[in-house]
Amino acid sequence: MSAFAVVGRPMLWRLPVTLAPSKAEDCPWHTRQSRGKPFRGDECCHQRYSRRFGGGNKRHVDRDTRLGAFYMVLSTVILTAQDAIAKWLTADYHAGEILFYRTISGMAVVAWLMKRDGGWRLAVPRVPKLTLLRGGFAVLCSLTIVMSWAVLPLADAMAVVFVSPVMLTIMSAALLGERVGPRGCAAVLIGFVGVLVMMRPSTSAFQWVVIVPLLAAFLSASRDVVTRKLGSLEASTTIFLYSQSLTLAVGGLTLFWEMNWPGWFDWMLFAAAGMMAGIAQYLIIASFRLAPASLVSPLRYLSLVWAVGFGWWLWGDLPDIWIAVGGIMVVVAAILTTRPGRP
Repeated sequence: MSAFAVVGRPMLWRLPVTLAPSKAEDCPWHTRQSRGKPFRGDECCHQRYSRRFGGGNKRHVDRDTRLGAFYMVLSTVILTAQDAIAKWLTADYHAGEILFYRTISGMAVVAWLMKRDGGWRLAVPRVPKLTLLRGGFAVLCSLTIVMSWAVLPLADAMAVVFVSPVMLTIMSAALLGERVGPRGCAAVLIGFVGVLVMMRPSTSAFQWVVIVPLLAAFLSASRDVVTRKLGSLEASTTIFLYSQSLTLAVGGLTLFWEMNWPGWFDWMLFAAAGMMAGIAQYLIIASFRLAPASLVSPLRYLSLVWAVGFGWWLWGDLPDIWIAVGGIMVVVAAILTTRPGRP
């Protein structure tokens, strides 16, 4: 699961006291709802309340920024640990089984979010076709990512998957008409060269299995393009519900091909992986709400550091110089796409 986001309805009790509005009718979300306009996930962001109700209190803004950065770093540790668990389980289970068993516990997070954000009315999508399309891309992305862990070392596969933001830049320009300036063009070029360095297509070291994480990166970018297209038309909890439900359904269908019943220890690992994925996604959303995206987005690439550590600790894998150089180029390219201003 990429960043790939679950944004619940803004809750005033999450805001510091000095940043929250004094009356419910002062909240722009309540005002918008009273006019019958669509929900927007950024209506109650901390920065807006800090400017409007907190008088731009710098102490609170700095505290929120530090907390947002901490949440993002913590989410990278949890997500990478969850990926390591998935890779460990690939020794005994195929990708569909891992998705199915892992998503069972992940549905508990979905149920909690739905209860918090409005109940079963969120099960009815406003834009069903796009919501289902986004869910389909999410399922395929998850499948290919788990397959990547099975055929490549954790850090190697993750380095290739991180080319996804560069692909997203290209696809956003082609499909959504977004402008790609000099910075975006430089990011695409650097990312492309980085992938070539890692793949080494003209040498005997080339591995065809590297196509699997590259496909995962493409599917991740496709999912994110549909997410951008959805914009504020669909509640994020609804998007997450359909993505998880489709994952559970597709993973369940693969059990007809081959099914291995987990032992008690594997059940614990599956449950931990599902809960960790949900918690990490929640932390990512909290991070983006508390701190500027341009600050916390690059912190996601700390996952590569943790992946090297987990890979060395559990399997004795260390990336070679080509993977290291190419991975650094891909991360630089991805960071260029997240900087403020036009890409």
